Amino acid sequence: MLSVPKKMDQGGVGAGKRTKVDDQDFRNHLKTLFDQRIPVEKAYDDVNDVSPGEPENWTKLSRISELKRKSDISERMKQQWGNVLDFLFEGSHHFAVGTIKDVYEEYALEYFENLQHRKTKKKIKDHGEILNILFHRQHSEKCYEASTVFHLQIRKIKFTIGYKDICIELVTEDKTQKDRPTKVLKLEYWCLGETKCAVIYGDTKFTMLKSCDEAASMDLYFLLQHPRLILGELKFSVEPYDADYPGVFPDISVYRMIHGLFKLYERKLNIINFNIMLTRELLFCGETTFTSDSLPLDMILDFFQQGVLHKIRLQIWNDFETTKGNEEFESQDRFKQIQLSENMLNGCNAWKKANLLDVRDAQICQNWKLFYHFTILKVENMTPEILIELIKVLKEKGEEGRDIKIQVANTMILDQIAAKVVETFKDLNGKKSEDSLNIKFDINKKNHVTMNLGWQDIQIEIR
Repeated sequence: MLSVPKKMDQGGVGAGKRTKVDDQDFRNHLKTLFDQRIPVEKAYDDVNDVSPGEPENWTKLSRISELKRKSDISERMKQQWGNVLDFLFEGSHHFAVGTIKDVYEEYALEYFENLQHRKTKKKIKDHGEILNILFHRQHSEKCYEASTVFHLQIRKIKFTIGYKDICIELVTEDKTQKDRPTKVLKLEYWCLGETKCAVIYGDTKFTMLKSCDEAASMDLYFLLQHPRLILGELKFSVEPYDADYPGVFPDISVYRMIHGLFKLYERKLNIINFNIMLTRELLFCGETTFTSDSLPLDMILDFFQQGVLHKIRLQIWNDFETTKGNEEFESQDRFKQIQLSENMLNGCNAWKKANLLDVRDAQICQNWKLFYHFTILKVENMTPEILIELIKVLKEKGEEGRDIKIQVANTMILDQIAAKVVETFKDLNGKKSEDSLNIKFDINKKNHVTMNLGWQDIQIEIR
């Protein structure tokens, strides 16, 4: 550590020759701290020889907040911040750090410029360089703007919502491609209070005067912001039940925070596969975070580029342990299903243009008016009643030439289903009119059946 006088000047560092911006020893020392991703505030303490004092308390706290659940954060963001930079830099530093911040900005801009010259088409996949970009973009608005030119080579992003923290995992190399090992970079955000969090980038740890929801949402936004990024998969998951929170559903209000950030930017995302986990909190607890349990799906899909999105998978968080033993919850129907919004999804082009829908979850209501346009459907169960309802919807919609393949998770007796469907539509089957149905079944395998409706085929198989 440099020996620096304690007397402070207006530049935010100790006065004297050793602290002048053009002093080489001072600058060299700051460069070392910069390269080690030491936060500006810690660098301030270091060059001023400030005693460490009491160790910072990094105990994780609950991120569950009834106020946060019930507030419309996206509307508040729209009112308070005109753009993402306002949101990022509001409350980002503990106090004025003057000269040190200026030098860090200078080094960051120099680093970004050198990185541009070294990288073809500004493509970045090295984990150390990704962490440097994430960390050094936060020094100033100039640094942030300079960092946005880099095209991070990310194949998949997993965003996991926990009771006390949030985790983002980046897959930069996928083992499915030519035996290359999977490379995963983990970013963590610990709740230290409603307006304070710990951020962990690899071996770099620092605190921010923001909630962990805000910090994680800002990083997710940044990771997805490059216009040339085409992400293989974006997955939102929720941490399994934690016995420390009996009868409490996880706080998924961060979905609204993410929606608010992308609403500020108003740009469509190029996502190929989308996986989102919802909860049944509203069904059991009444109105809290969202007006419907499927609203997070509607809010996030709204920012996806139509024609790029191929696969959508919907999952419901396992709330068995949460509702078990709770008199209020057990008095209700624990088999209640989440209803997807026809109004919202029928107006979403990304949903309507996607090809594959995976709803292998018995807690999601099968709404064929929302599902009929997919070419591949993965469902939990198939019964004659379900199939009859599908045929009615297809007849009403008249989707000529678009065949459907349905993959069913649970075992079923296909020939009995076929017989029931033919019996149901036998009157229409024989009519010679525009309303006629030509239903023919071909059970060529024990676990496979093809049904011809005259204008399109439905293939059903057990998988």
